[in-house]
Amino acid sequence: MAVAALRAGRAEPDSLITAVGELFVRGTRVDWAEVFRDTDAQLTDLPTYAFQRERFWLPDRAAHRPADEGSKDEFWQLVDTADPATVAQELGLPEGASLDALLPALTQWRRRHEERAAQDRRRYRVVWKPVPTPRTARLTGRWLIAAPAGAQDTDACLDALRTAGADAELLTLPAQTETAELAAHIHEYGPDGIVVLPDSGDALPTPHLNLLQALAAGEPAIPVWAVTRSAVAVAGEPLTHPDQAQIWGFGRSAALELPGLWGGLVDLPDDARPGDWQRLAAALAAPGSEDQLAVRASGVHAARLAHDEAKSTGAPGLPAPRGTVLITGGTGALGAHVARRLAERGAPHLLLVSRSGAHAPGADALRDELTAHGTRVTLAACDVGDRDALAELIAAIPAETPLTGVVHTAGLPQNTPLTDTTRTASPRWSPPRSPGRGTSTN
Repeated sequence: MAVAALRAGRAEPDSLITAVGELFVRGTRVDWAEVFRDTDAQLTDLPTYAFQRERFWLPDRAAHRPADEGSKDEFWQLVDTADPATVAQELGLPEGASLDALLPALTQWRRRHEERAAQDRRRYRVVWKPVPTPRTARLTGRWLIAAPAGAQDTDACLDALRTAGADAELLTLPAQTETAELAAHIHEYGPDGIVVLPDSGDALPTPHLNLLQALAAGEPAIPVWAVTRSAVAVAGEPLTHPDQAQIWGFGRSAALELPGLWGGLVDLPDDARPGDWQRLAAALAAPGSEDQLAVRASGVHAARLAHDEAKSTGAPGLPAPRGTVLITGGTGALGAHVARRLAERGAPHLLLVSRSGAHAPGADALRDELTAHGTRVTLAACDVGDRDALAELIAAIPAETPLTGVVHTAGLPQNTPLTDTTRTASPRWSPPRSPGRGTSTN
């Protein structure tokens, strides 16, 4: 085998090492010790995570086909011929047996089956895996417990961190404070880490936002850890504070935007006991690369991405739509897609709501496409942010087709960095409304 070791416009050492690498990946044995002799190259252990037995990429289904897969393929190839006589002969049916209606139905069933199976192969989910964490560990340095006034877990958290060896203090976060003032308080204490406890009456991540903005304004990188209570389910247990999942959503954004400041998320059970808080302190003492942890009676668990195998490819589909289905943003890209699917499934009445109603670009063509399926379509101009106008629109829905579903696809995307996000709601921007408001029905 021969490969080029000289390339125009490329340094000779680079071309040579590239050529050696190409030979190696094509099966040629290479003495790497000789290649890197008299250099500063050092041997490095391969990472173990990507080479665990559990695969995290799309598997090659063709390499793991059951023994009877060939006969199944042969049968469906026979069905795809759409030749009743040939199928009847293969199945041993008497001459003249009618398969004219059966074959198209089988073909459509197979296509739906394959489409569902293809979607299942590309679906992933979060699972929780036990991770080795000592029940007790030494936590060194100075730590701040940041919590709004009245937070219920401050004493338990302080005791656990101090018992683990940390110099821990409580920082009570006022309802409103300037970023510079908060940064000055943190700088005065000089913590090595910060644990943020949720507000017992408000699950919004406002304290976390305040802290990150204060730290990002000029403080050195200080890891911020967020603690929640029963916000995520590890083993299918019921959640008592699902509203605190908002903090987890905030944390994932913070991890991406401010990786130098964000430490991670730790969820404790609702009835957290001293042992659970000790496990929290141990996790903070040696977090490693984990930034999504859940403490339970069975130990500490870490979030993992796993391939979500389909439980049953023959599961029945959703029931046919009934009555009236209201779609906000109904003439937009997403709304039109949803409307088509509902019309194909036999929806009796679709109420497509947008700011422009029947005057929206493409509205007439969409209505004609949907009515071809036998669906009655109403195009309505209404601002869904106007509560009175929306109530009036819903009240006008015919009694024979009552409102049975709402699909919300309207909205204006807004991407704002965490450092620029405001802590209070700003006045909602509303684009100019179309002249007049009304409906057009077919």
